[in-house]
Amino acid sequence: MNHILNSIIEAKHVDENAYDEILMEFDDYLDIVALKDSDFSEFSPENTRVDEFFYEIMNASKCRNLWKVVEMLLLLSHGQATVEKGLSFSKKVVVENMEDPSPDMISNRLDAIDDLIQIPEVVEAAVAILKKIPDLERLLSKIHTYGFARSQYHPESRAIYYEAETYNKRKINDFLSTLEGFKQTSEIISMFKPHLNDFKSVLLKKCVSSEENIGHFPDMTNELKYFEEAFDHEVAKKQGNIIPSPGVDKEYDFATAEIAKMLKEFDTFLAEQRRSLNCKVSYVGTGKNRYMLEVPENRKVPSEFEFQGGRKGFKRYYTKETKDLLARLTSAEESRASALRDITRRIFAHFDQNYKMWKTAVQCISTFDVLISLVLYYKSSGVPMCRPKFFFPNEDIEPHLEIIEGRHPTFLKYFTGDDYIPNSVYIGPKRDNKKEDVNSGGRLVLVTGPNMGGKSTLMRQAGTLIIMAHLGSYVPAESMSLTPVDRIFTRVGASDQISKDKALILNSKLSGLDDFKASSGWLEKFKIRHGIRQLNIEAEKMSADVVAGDSIIAEIEKLIKEENLSLEQIYNCDETELYWKALLEKTLAAVHDTSAYGRKRMKDTVTVLACSNASGSHKLKLAVVGKSRNPRCFKNVNRSALPAHYLNQKNAWMDSQLFSKWFFDIFVPSVKSWQEKANLNGVLLLFDNCPPYPDTDFLKSGNIQCLFLPPNATSAATYGLGRFRVFKMALPEEINQKITF
Repeated sequence: MNHILNSIIEAKHVDENAYDEILMEFDDYLDIVALKDSDFSEFSPENTRVDEFFYEIMNASKCRNLWKVVEMLLLLSHGQATVEKGLSFSKKVVVENMEDPSPDMISNRLDAIDDLIQIPEVVEAAVAILKKIPDLERLLSKIHTYGFARSQYHPESRAIYYEAETYNKRKINDFLSTLEGFKQTSEIISMFKPHLNDFKSVLLKKCVSSEENIGHFPDMTNELKYFEEAFDHEVAKKQGNIIPSPGVDKEYDFATAEIAKMLKEFDTFLAEQRRSLNCKVSYVGTGKNRYMLEVPENRKVPSEFEFQGGRKGFKRYYTKETKDLLARLTSAEESRASALRDITRRIFAHFDQNYKMWKTAVQCISTFDVLISLVLYYKSSGVPMCRPKFFFPNEDIEPHLEIIEGRHPTFLKYFTGDDYIPNSVYIGPKRDNKKEDVNSGGRLVLVTGPNMGGKSTLMRQAGTLIIMAHLGSYVPAESMSLTPVDRIFTRVGASDQISKDKALILNSKLSGLDDFKASSGWLEKFKIRHGIRQLNIEAEKMSADVVAGDSIIAEIEKLIKEENLSLEQIYNCDETELYWKALLEKTLAAVHDTSAYGRKRMKDTVTVLACSNASGSHKLKLAVVGKSRNPRCFKNVNRSALPAHYLNQKNAWMDSQLFSKWFFDIFVPSVKSWQEKANLNGVLLLFDNCPPYPDTDFLKSGNIQCLFLPPNATSAATYGLGRFRVFKMALPEEINQKITF
């Protein structure tokens, strides 16, 4: 395409005729290549009026957002998993059904449900097949792309794939899945052939009958048979290459025939040389040195024989004839290899020639898929279901909505029978006396009641049943009649406007901005609606092994049961670095001060090790690891009276030797003393699996045992969150107070 555009730019300055020719070439490129088999539809909005409430109207375009609701209604009620995979390419059909809810089409869908209910065995068998069908619409698009012949100027035509065999296997698997999917659709159509005359629904007949009758489903028998015999499917799956059967590809067949012809000529020439030399002559060599004549050393050969080498007792020769035959054979082999390199694309291109036929089959099976889902929803509801009745408004019939004993569809999964109290709704002109028990009717119904009384549920129930009725589904109610509904208003509440008015009044009292505009709190509502919340960023969780963190829980629970341990007997220790000279970075300043002067942040560090049992009833003294063996601050100080144990290491790090000392000299005596007072027996110590810690087999003392946590799993566990947060937040403030006062 870049080549064509560059030609247009150059030609515009050279020749008007050449410029017109290139423009025509570009137009052909768009029609034939870029837009080939594209699916376009003209957008013609029925109402272009934009008013104050336009963003609150749930019109046809916004019905697309209801797909999840529809999917839940059709598939998840009472745990029924119906057409799990088939529905992946039927979503578009559902959306189209909601966008074009003509009464005739709705009646056709309802008739289809009635027809399918009469043949439950066939429906059950069809559902079993539909579950196996892949997303045919997506696969058709992929095969169209695979079979697209790229121009020599297109980058993809020059691309060299790193794992070409893997890509080819995926393409072939997609193609074979598509063929299998269309075979299965044909099976479904054949299952309904004996029942066509009994169907009332024209829509159902068109979906499940062939073009020979009144149906739209195409006859794919010949095409499927062609691709079934075109190549060995199992070999193609394993090798990632398609070897076409004879008669499938002309280029490959011609090259194969040429190779066979050359081999035959080689055999003929060899027989002639054997007769001429009257001795044993054979071909030897590989690669470029193939087909050398090997002749016994003592045999005289003609002068045109070119000596190439030999072995003990034999000599090897080339002749003008063998060179010529080898060149022709090499050329034929290259032609065959070239044909094989492009054979997969040509097979896909041949499949794509009948794109409209495959597309029609997908549309038929998609519509049938939706009808099957509506049937299964009807059968699995477990409550009274009715067929909604639509009326066109006229002089005798005014716009109305009547729902008698209706139920919310999504609640049927949880409430059935007497657990759910149905509700009736009537909106429209005043009713006759026989129906006064529902309500008196009116163009507007005001719903009142206490909080959590079901007002919103009732309104959502009415809206959902309207959508289901326009979809062509049976609805959970005793009866339902309505005139076509073109829009449903949502988020029409008074609280938003009240909040805006209060904000405007407050802004005027505070002498705020002149151009102040109050929002309706859309950001908070957006976060609540989509479940968005604020979390702290934790870098360690990027490398956390969540699976290992979950598995260790089961191991710990098993150990607790075996040893009969309580929370008082389970300990956990961990360490952290503490920059003890890094004081507070903020301070108070006078109004005229523009900055606060100070020193650079100090990075003197110590390691702090904390340990406690799970109940928090026994907290050991902190263990502090510094660099100096005898710090000056400890001169003339009784270390045993300090609120922490002091240890030393040249880098102020915890190492294996230091941890062993802490375990045997500090942890074991302290825990044993506390366990004796609490009359408990047995202790389990949990700590991170990091290099400085010694092996758990070494860390044993009586009934005290240790257990490593999995590597890189600390931050994924709940005990790893915020263990030192309070300590690190409080320490600088306490140090600052002691320095100040």
